[in-house]
Amino acid sequence: MKMRFSFTTITIFSFLVFVASFLSVYLTKLNNLTLQSEYFLAIATVPFSIVKEGNLDLNEYYGTLSSAYPQPDDATQTPYYLKQVGEKYYSSYPMFAGFLATPFYIIPSLLNLDISIETIRVMSRLSASAMTALSVGFFFLLLQKRLKSNKQILLLTIIYAFATNTFSTSSQGLWQQTSSQLLFTAGILLLDYKKYGLAGLVFGFSYMARPTNVISIAVFGLYILWLHRKKFNELLMNGFRYGFMAIIPFIFDATLNRYLFGSLLNIEYGDRFGDFYEKLIVGTTGLWISPSKGVLIVSPILIFIFYGIYKYVKNWKENPFEIAIISIIIFHTLVLGKWYA
Repeated sequence: MKMRFSFTTITIFSFLVFVASFLSVYLTKLNNLTLQSEYFLAIATVPFSIVKEGNLDLNEYYGTLSSAYPQPDDATQTPYYLKQVGEKYYSSYPMFAGFLATPFYIIPSLLNLDISIETIRVMSRLSASAMTALSVGFFFLLLQKRLKSNKQILLLTIIYAFATNTFSTSSQGLWQQTSSQLLFTAGILLLDYKKYGLAGLVFGFSYMARPTNVISIAVFGLYILWLHRKKFNELLMNGFRYGFMAIIPFIFDATLNRYLFGSLLNIEYGDRFGDFYEKLIVGTTGLWISPSKGVLIVSPILIFIFYGIYKYVKNWKENPFEIAIISIIIFHTLVLGKWYA
């Protein structure tokens, strides 16, 4: 009897694997480190503030957060993951992953659970696992639309879910890439269905999730224009739909930042344009082969990317989508390679 896979089964299976891998070491105390980094600690607390207090400031949780994870070099200072504005404390980093995770926080909030540091850490794990599992489900649907072989679809879904940073990073907490992966798989699926307005909106929100996603938003916009270059009316209409909807989250983000921080840009990244000073060769090669976090070290199977680049660049006019993806990879590598860290 053939086993039939669907978006629902793939998503649920991925979620169960993500959660089981966490609980198996957490409950047995083989590894009780529930938080990989305090970098996203404030983001993981934002949903509780939204549900319980109806606001975005973290004043009620400042003591809980700072006592468990103080500023590393001076415990008397405000932790780097928080930003003080007047008498209020906010997440220093983009909060959009927290916005997306909010529905998952409703049940523990309604149960009136004690919001301890452990509750925050566990909820970060569970909500990130759910969001990442949804991304795997969307990726599965993308493959179904593009490939005919069920074996290839299943194999590539498994690779995406468990042999990349999808498993090792995004499913482990509310990183910026957690929400980015969810938004991009959903956005690309909308592109495939020619829902350009909705795709633009979803990609626009990816900017709120992580500012460097503006690269992908621009490249996908050019991809849409290329697809419809021979019919001016379609080019104009589809390009307008995409661009108009994509700009809405930018306006919302600027308005929110202005209201919270008095700046049009995220307060953490808005003042750091001068931090793109790494030597390009060091930065770009490090992203791919650094022993600690290099793409090809963490996920060796992605070495086949380079064959794909060769294959699609060779016939670039026939493969506009693949060329768009290749361009995104290249531009991201160059931009992030210049970042000081």
